[in-house]
Amino acid sequence: MIFEYLVVINVFAGLCFLIDKIKAVNKDVRISEFFLHILDFLGGVFSIVVLMLLIRHKNRKGSFYIISYLIFIIWVFLLFNFS
Repeated sequence: MIFEYLVVINVFAGLCFLIDKIKAVNKDVRISEFFLHILDFLGGVFSIVVLMLLIRHKNRKGSFYIISYLIFIIWVFLLFNFS
């Protein structure tokens, strides 16, 4: 059950992150960092961290980077200890 949930939330988070990247390139209205961090917190952190590296989006923004990696560490801890 948790695996299926994580797949769905990561696909959605990844799409939102890609859309934000496209909007940034086009200088359009962006998806808020708060919303992206909510997706991180809900479990979409795995796709967001991978995409930060692959498409080089938000990887120079220190606060976003730190918060996302802290959430990533928390999720890894929870998965290894409670699944």
